[in-house]
Amino acid sequence: MSKVSLGQSASISKRFSEAEVNAFAELSLDFNPVHLDADYAAKTPFGKQIVHGMLVSSLFSGLLGKHLPGEGTIYLGQDLKFKKPIFINQEVTATVE
Repeated sequence: MSKVSLGQSASISKRFSEAEVNAFAELSLDFNPVHLDADYAAKTPFGKQIVHGMLVSSLFSGLLGKHLPGEGTIYLGQDLKFKKPIFINQEVTATVE
């Protein structure tokens, strides 16, 4: 595990596919149609399918365990606030500092 210095940061970007959203629904048992059904999602305030918030937030696990501080890191917690939806195939960037 690397030593972390004040001011260091790392980022990763990803686009979540519909297949990944469907796989996450199977793993998490979250079958909310706003994630899985385009016709249903079109009638919501979002207007189209959104990626599960917890799937998006899982980027931090990979970021901490691979990039900063890196291998061997034990991820102990996270406070979340979902401010905007992430749509299928929309690029999102996770950053830690």
